[in-house]
Amino acid sequence: MGPTCDNYTTCSNAGGAEPCGPYVVGGTYSCVGAGGTQVTDNRWARVTYRAPEAAYVAVACAAFREL
Repeated sequence: MGPTCDNYTTCSNAGGAEPCGPYVVGGTYSCVGAGGTQVTDNRWARVTYRAPEAAYVAVACAAFREL
């Protein structure tokens, strides 16, 4: 198994039907998803990673967990 990277941040939006939703739609990003397959997504969840500047993560590339 190769090296892994865990980046943790907090969602700016919480609650609703979607984790960290509502999402922003636009642009595309490609990554290896949770199932180990290549995925492309155009949905973005806002996170506090670079607060106070806006930062986003591609939804299909993120793993959400509730604390």
